[in-house]
Amino acid sequence: NGPFGAVIVQYDSATNEAIRHWVDCNAVVTSCDPSAHAEVSVIRKVCAELQTVHLDSLSDPVPSYCALYSSCEPCPMCYAASRWARLPVIAYAADRDDAERAGFVDAELYRELSTGSPKGMTHVTTPHAGAPFDLFIDSTNKQY
Repeated sequence: NGPFGAVIVQYDSATNEAIRHWVDCNAVVTSCDPSAHAEVSVIRKVCAELQTVHLDSLSDPVPSYCALYSSCEPCPMCYAASRWARLPVIAYAADRDDAERAGFVDAELYRELSTGSPKGMTHVTTPHAGAPFDLFIDSTNKQY
């Protein structure tokens, strides 16, 4: 599964003291899930336990926020998940070059994303592609 681990710590907003923490590790191979990176796994665990998708402004047990600490620089998927979870702090130890030395090579992925033309992704235009969003906008019971 690789040398990847992640911790999320919940901090009291007034004192910045740690309240509690969660830990997870990479489970890509054992779970046969390419999205089971340590960061995504720990975000899933915390969000499920706290019943929220936003970790920047919590109220239980006191006003608080969460921070992500990763053993390695988050890949683009993990970074995106961290931002969508609104984690205000994302800190890491080893960087992508360290990961590459060990055989975890994401250079092509970074290149594709930087060009704005990810490999294999095509925008297919259809007359009603926006219809689900129109329904969502008009809905009175929006669940994000």
